[in-house]
Amino acid sequence: YGTRPIYLSAKPGEGGGREYEGAIFEVDATGLELYPDLPTLVDYGAYTEKDGMWWDYDEVPPEMQNVVDSDGFIEFEEFLDPDSPARGAAIHLTGTAVVLEDIPPERIRRLS
Repeated sequence: YGTRPIYLSAKPGEGGGREYEGAIFEVDATGLELYPDLPTLVDYGAYTEKDGMWWDYDEVPPEMQNVVDSDGFIEFEEFLDPDSPARGAAIHLTGTAVVLEDIPPERIRRLS
């Protein structure tokens, strides 16, 4: 990402199919640019390389099948391109996203 991202989840206390302990916050993400949570894609079978990620041929998640190439590979740049369907596919798959900008405190509310 080139910076320290803020990780967000669509489900309180859960991310990438795992439960997390600790304080739960609600974030108003309206208007914020959301990017895929790339490390969590590994939890869904992805392998990382210098320039991108890949899945074994028969293990590509259904959400990613239309965005990877015939070898199951996708470049990291695709995830950062605002017009790429890969962004939405990865966010939908993991239920998580990252924000690469500061979130003002008035947009954050502690739930527990």
